[in-house]
Amino acid sequence: MRTLCKYIVMVVLLTEVVLGGISYAAGGSGEPVAGVTVTQQAPVSVVSTDEMKKSEALLPARPAQKRVIRLKRRKGHTTSTAAPIESQFLSAIKSPEQSAPQSSIETPTLIASFTGMDLNGNTSHAIPPDTMGAAGPVYLMSILNGGVAYYNKSTGAMTGHTTDTAFWSSLGTSSGQPADGVFDPKVIYDQYLGRFITVELSQGTSSTNSYILVGISSTSDPTGTWTLHAIRADLDNGTTQTKNWADFPAVGMDSANLYVSVNMFDSSENFKYVKAYSIPKTQLTSTASTITYTEFINNNTNDFTIQPCVAYGSGQQIYFIGEDYAGGGNHNGDSPVQQTQTAAATPSYLKLWTIANNAWTLLGDIVVQSYPVVDSLPGAPQQGSTKTIVTNDTRMLNAVCRGGYLWATHTVTNSTGVKTEVAWYQINPSLASKTLASAGSPVQEGRVSDTSLFYYFPSIAVNANGDAAIGFSGSSSSTYAGGYYTARMSTDTAGTTQTVGQLVAGAAAYYLTYGGTDNRWGDYSATCVDPSDDVTFWTLQEYAKGSTNWGTWWGSFKATGASSSDYSTASAAIGAIYSQYASFFGSLSGSVLTLTSGSATYYVQWYSNGGALVAWTDGTMYAYYKGSWYAFNIGWQSLGKAATKITSIYNQYASFFGKPSGSIAIGTSGSAPYYVQWYTNGGAIVAWTDGTMYSYLNGTWYAFGVSWQ
Repeated sequence: MRTLCKYIVMVVLLTEVVLGGISYAAGGSGEPVAGVTVTQQAPVSVVSTDEMKKSEALLPARPAQKRVIRLKRRKGHTTSTAAPIESQFLSAIKSPEQSAPQSSIETPTLIASFTGMDLNGNTSHAIPPDTMGAAGPVYLMSILNGGVAYYNKSTGAMTGHTTDTAFWSSLGTSSGQPADGVFDPKVIYDQYLGRFITVELSQGTSSTNSYILVGISSTSDPTGTWTLHAIRADLDNGTTQTKNWADFPAVGMDSANLYVSVNMFDSSENFKYVKAYSIPKTQLTSTASTITYTEFINNNTNDFTIQPCVAYGSGQQIYFIGEDYAGGGNHNGDSPVQQTQTAAATPSYLKLWTIANNAWTLLGDIVVQSYPVVDSLPGAPQQGSTKTIVTNDTRMLNAVCRGGYLWATHTVTNSTGVKTEVAWYQINPSLASKTLASAGSPVQEGRVSDTSLFYYFPSIAVNANGDAAIGFSGSSSSTYAGGYYTARMSTDTAGTTQTVGQLVAGAAAYYLTYGGTDNRWGDYSATCVDPSDDVTFWTLQEYAKGSTNWGTWWGSFKATGASSSDYSTASAAIGAIYSQYASFFGSLSGSVLTLTSGSATYYVQWYSNGGALVAWTDGTMYAYYKGSWYAFNIGWQSLGKAATKITSIYNQYASFFGKPSGSIAIGTSGSAPYYVQWYTNGGAIVAWTDGTMYSYLNGTWYAFGVSWQ
């Protein structure tokens, strides 16, 4: 372990360069916010995970920790009433609005599914867990309030575990030092550098020492060596000492910088303002005793929890998103946004910002489907208990930027304010406007809801194909709190998601307050894309593992189910096969999409009944129907005779035509034998030993020149 300037931060030496003018914004009129470049002498440590584990045993003995991580809200909105009993909202949930639009495609099956950390397995007990994780090429990393763990992505085996205090302990754990009282962890995988980046806050026993802790792994293996930094959050613009402290970090990145946004509260726990940090990645990988970053202070107290996006792809601009709260009056003379708990007809607005040319600039508003903006969402009921689960508020929970679009999600209520659901958005930032009358709408938006289940604490991810996945928690008066997920393909009808799937079922009625009044959950969750193929999704969700034990659970899936193998290209005849198959799947629902995976091209066609065909240029074909994928290794180049392979093809086709009505019949026509199979729906397949295939359905014969040798 190399620790550099480990305790120098106790007597901080600072320099600053002010670029572009004043960095404080008064109300909304002072935007854009000019950045202040700060060079801070601060602790930095290079430490291996083995050394972290050893330090865990060496930390000073403390009483068993039972920590409640405080939920700090921006007060001033309508507060929802306590969760109503089911009879109170039964009529509301039967309205058409409560059934969120869904595509006809069923939820993808889980590829991997295994347990993560839980409360009782951590020596540092904390509620809520702040469920957070990320996927790398080989490993998964999870960091929660109280614990850090690493998993083999293929087997689900935990390969390492320590406390989050031990993870940061080389920065100092004594009173006032950076690792004294850590909370609110975040982790992302940086596909640009091929490294994990984690962020956590600390505010221990000292009233003025609030830190943003930032760590970056040396490689794509998080079980190796890390470089850790500590940034003073209680110093504004690097020089002004305050008694304010940072809460609820929001983390994003682009190819050059890490972005962190925090809510700042004073010593009396009153919300003061939002700060954002732009930290060059070159600074994160440096072991110098100073760190240089740009700090932005937004003094508009109507802004709260502003999420930067995790950007994918070269040249992707960074965007931030937050709610435009009721009564903000931030619109250059427009009337304030009026929103009440039950004002279903009143539009709701989201605000967008970007950082460019050393300025944090407000782009304006996007008008979205109305939802009540409240300080406290209704508590979620759970089976076997009158105690509800705290679902927090409507703040933005995460954001992703991909292909020029901003995707985001958060928890909202239905129009009557009695039941929580998931809201998600795909936004074209160019449509944002500072004038409400000109505010654009999302490219698409949707709600994930259920007639009885409350859904809460969602996270969203988008893959290289433009498919999206959302993971979240759910519970009802007849269901223990568990983990759930859904997805949508880029070809799905706008605003729809697939049928919700259960990641993990809750096992008991959960109630744990450590003497408080709130049955805490969340405060967020994690859904991300696997960097190995940029197609597979991973989600990490909380569930009730026991009555006083929260647990977390990992799961992975693909939105399309198409193989991601790198096939060699072979045939140019794939396109024609679609028109032949259309007769069996129904009318075409869209044009054939040409996509790539690695160096291979494949074609996909969706049909009106929810079926799909995915064909690779080597002739391999996959068909999706009624929630399952089927492989057809038929190839259609003229390759000779292969009568022995005919029988197997019937079994594959039987899934589409119905249960076979009899054995395969063998006949002849001239000197050539053929095989025929009839099905209960009147269809038939006739295959010749040279590989030619004909199919009969609804009075018509279709030819498939497939040849399979």
